[in-house]
Amino acid sequence: DIGKAKNPSFFIENQASGVNPHDDETPQASAQIIINHVIDGKKMAEKNGLPAPITRMISSHHGDSRVEYFYQKALSEVEDKSGVEEKSFRYPGPKPKTKEETILMLSDSIEAASKSLNSPEESDIKALVSKIINGKLEHGQLSESEISFHELELIKEVIISRLVSIYHVRIEYPEEKKV
Repeated sequence: DIGKAKNPSFFIENQASGVNPHDDETPQASAQIIINHVIDGKKMAEKNGLPAPITRMISSHHGDSRVEYFYQKALSEVEDKSGVEEKSFRYPGPKPKTKEETILMLSDSIEAASKSLNSPEESDIKALVSKIINGKLEHGQLSESEISFHELELIKEVIISRLVSIYHVRIEYPEEKKV
C-alpha cells in the first residue's frame, strides 16, 4: 500500500481527525483516488528498484475488483443507472497469479474488513473470512491464480486463527488496591 502515501488522508486508517476528504468529492473522483494507490504504488516501486515480484504484488493486490463503496454511492445518486460507468470504478489489475499474490490479496481484504467487526466472536470472524474468500472466487478475482482449493482452505484456517488470537476477549484487570 505504499501508493497511499501520495494521498494519505483519503484512506480511513489515516483519518484520525474525523475529517473525511471524500465528503468533498464525487464518487467517481473518490474511486479514482483509491484506485490510484495501486498505480502510484507500482510507479514508486519501479522508481525505487523494488524487485519485479514485489511490484507485481502491489499491482495485483486488488486484482480488477470494483471499488464497491463508491460504485454503490454513485448508483444511489442517480436515477439513470446507465450513466454510471462501471469500469471507472475498477482497479486496473492484473489479477493475482502466484500463491503469494493471492495470499496478499486475501489478507489485505480480510484485514481491512475485520476492522469493521465490533467485539467479534469466533463465529463472526469465520463468517467474515468465508464471505471475503467466497466473494473473491465469485467475482473471478482468483481465476488466474495457481492456488488450489485445498490451499485456500489452509489459508482460511490460518487467517481465522490469527484473527481470533488478535480479537480474543481479554479479562478486565482490577485496579490495584492501595493499602
